[in-house]
Amino acid sequence: MENLGIAITLRQDIRRLFALSTRRYVLLVVVLVVVVVVVVVVVVVVVVLEVVVVVVKKVVVVVVVVVIVVEVVVVVVVVVRVVVVAATAVVVVVIIIIVVVVVVVAVVVVVVVVLVLVLVVVVEVVVTVKVAVVVLVGVAVVV
Repeated sequence: MENLGIAITLRQDIRRLFALSTRRYVLLVVVLVVVVVVVVVVVVVVVVLEVVVVVVKKVVVVVVVVVIVVEVVVVVVVVVRVVVVAATAVVVVVIIIIVVVVVVVAVVVVVVVVLVLVLVVVVEVVVTVKVAVVVLVGVAVVV
């Protein structure tokens, strides 16, 4: 009789132990699934940011080329205008036009340089965020 009681108690203990370990395994699987989902989301965000950086770089190059072409056209137009005015106007009028042209070109150059610098800063911020995300992913994978 004693052996029967011990066997029943042992059977109940084994059932409890198995139930606890099953819960722990389920919890572990849930945690692992959450970690995998987070890693996948972070990788997708990094890839999207990489694509955005590439597109921004291409747009910056196109904008710079367009600005340079426009500046060349403006300079040619201004030179032609200065030649026509110089042929028909007095020296003082020619000097005033040259000063105005120089000021306009200087303002355009300053605006273009500021725009390019702003775009460079934006690209640097995106790259810094990408590096931070990669570091966080590395930490998440290690943990």
